[in-house]
Amino acid sequence: MMGQTRRPELPTLDSGLTLLEVDDRATGALHSLVLDHLLLEDGSVVWVDAHDHGTTQPLAQIAPSMRLLERIAVARGFTPWQHYSLLRDLPLDGRTTLVVLPAIDYFYRSEDCSNREGKRMFTAVCTLIADLAATAEIPIVLTRTAADAFTAVLDDHVNDVIHCEFTSFGPRFTGDDFETLVYPLEGGTIQTTQRTGNAYSLPGSQHSRQRNRRWPRVGRTNRTHRELVRTTEQRRLDYQRTLRRADQGILN
Repeated sequence: MMGQTRRPELPTLDSGLTLLEVDDRATGALHSLVLDHLLLEDGSVVWVDAHDHGTTQPLAQIAPSMRLLERIAVARGFTPWQHYSLLRDLPLDGRTTLVVLPAIDYFYRSEDCSNREGKRMFTAVCTLIADLAATAEIPIVLTRTAADAFTAVLDDHVNDVIHCEFTSFGPRFTGDDFETLVYPLEGGTIQTTQRTGNAYSLPGSQHSRQRNRRWPRVGRTNRTHRELVRTTEQRRLDYQRTLRRADQGILN
C-alpha cells in the first residue's frame, strides 16, 4: 500500500550535478530521492531514462500518492544518439525543479558504437549536462553503471556526491554534509547508527520505560519539513479512505 513504508530521512538535492553512488543491494535509492524532492518542492521532474530505471512499479511502491507520479515526465532513447539528442533538447520550463539521469553512461558503453566513439560522446554528454546545470540552476541527479576509467571524466563536473549503501535497517545515505543516523522501526522505536545493533524506543513510550534506557541525542528536536509533509499527506489519505467511493475523488 502506498505511503506505508517507513523510510529514513533523505538528503536534500541542491542545484548542480549530484552523483548518486549506489550499492547494488540498495534498490530504489534514486526513486526515493526523486519522490522526496517532489514532496518538498512544487513543479515537475524530467527523467531521461536508461537501462529501464524509470519503470512505474518502484515509483508507485513508495509514492504516498499516485498524483505525485503525474509530475514526472519520462523520456526514453534506445541508442546512444537518441539519448544524446534527448539531453540536448530537454523540455525544461519554469516548473522543472529536477532532472534525473540514471545510468548516464549506459548507452555509450553499448555495442551500438565503438569504444572510441562512446568515450567521445560520453565526454560531450558530461559537458552538456554540466552547462545545463549551471544555466538552469536546478538539481540534476545522476547515476552511473560503474566507476572506472570510462566515467572518470564525469568526476570533473560533479558538484556533490551522495553514497548509498544497504544495511539491515534500510538504505544509508552519506555525503559531505549528510549522514543517515536514524531509521524508524515498528512499535514506536528507532534504530540509530550511533550504537551499532541497538534499537531505542521513542521517549516516553511504554517500551522505553520498561527498558529504562536513555534516549541518545541525534542533534534535532524539531520535526523536519519532510516529516510534516508526510504526516499531513498520510492523514489526508486516511481521511479519504473513510469517505464513500464516489466522494474520494474530490480529494485527489
